[in-house]
Amino acid sequence: MKDIRIFIASSRELVRERNALAFLVLAKEEEFAARGLRVRLAKWEYVDPKMTEARTEDRYLDEMYDCDAALVLYYTNCRTFGPEQMKEAYDRTKREENPKRLYVFFRDADDTRLDPSFAENTLTTSSHGHAATTQSV
Repeated sequence: MKDIRIFIASSRELVRERNALAFLVLAKEEEFAARGLRVRLAKWEYVDPKMTEARTEDRYLDEMYDCDAALVLYYTNCRTFGPEQMKEAYDRTKREENPKRLYVFFRDADDTRLDPSFAENTLTTSSHGHAATTQSV
């Protein structure tokens, strides 16, 4: 059985959506097992940045780099996983490093509460292909 690690990140305002996404992945466990896959979730809540002297953002990135895929959810806040972290994660997918797949979802990409330049830059950067996908949900 092959382990697949998936990192799920979002701001606290999307905790309900993040938990629903984690539940959905776990609900598909039998289907994955039938294909010889065991899915392991890594959520940013599982990372305790106080255990090291590293910046919180760096600890989240380290955890994500240990994962095969990353699912990132945005609404109005992008402090923990902002433009710097998004660019680094995207560059890693292009170099075929972990995460091999990067999926970015905006609860509402047209919502004016999220810095428009961040959403626009993320949508533009990610639409050039590779393993990044963006979507308004």
